[in-house]
Amino acid sequence: MNLDRRQLQAAATTDSETDNETDNETESVTAALQAERSARYLQILQTECDRELSLVNDLLELQRLEAGAVQPVWASLDLREWIPEIVLAYRERAESRQQTLHLELPETLPTLVTDEQIFSSVLRELLTNACKYTPPAGAITVSVTPADVTLQLSVNNTGTAIPPEELPRLFEKFYRLVSRDQWRQGGTGLGLSLVKQQVERLGGTVSMTSDDTATVFQLGLPLEPPVAEPKPGEFL
Repeated sequence: MNLDRRQLQAAATTDSETDNETDNETESVTAALQAERSARYLQILQTECDRELSLVNDLLELQRLEAGAVQPVWASLDLREWIPEIVLAYRERAESRQQTLHLELPETLPTLVTDEQIFSSVLRELLTNACKYTPPAGAITVSVTPADVTLQLSVNNTGTAIPPEELPRLFEKFYRLVSRDQWRQGGTGLGLSLVKQQVERLGGTVSMTSDDTATVFQLGLPLEPPVAEPKPGEFL
């Protein structure tokens, strides 16, 4: 069967349009892949920039603490209102990782006179640390207990036990348990060093234990500001 000129031209036009559509689709796919790679690269770059900035800020704060340049601003805190605000801010993060977050408070709590900003930084770092090292279906528990002239606060998380020989090193600068960071959250390795310095600046103590059931950070804070020792040449 012979095709007339119009049919040949129509066929040629159709083939050309098909080729153009294929080329356009290929270009669209290529552009989408390039955009995805660029977005991924920018995200990596942003993460690294944030990490470097956090490292610099942590180092500066640690140096100020070690030099005694941080002067607490003492204020009274209503713990039954203040602590839930800090802890519950981590609920969404915990739930996204299939973790459960519990807060245990007694019916009555004494007023704590402390530096709100420093205490907040300590509690947030311990909660961030707990979320980082708690596996899916694990539990994080924050409990508060008054004891005479101190406040005892613990942050407890289930998960793999930390080897006993590593426990004393956890408060060292830049020491990290990379093998236990299953969420690949990363960090500066200065968080717990800061916690130790900050708690001591508030006149308190921090310690930790770890076994097959849980890892526990225990804080002890005085209910009232510590009495400053006089400097040489000064009198009380």
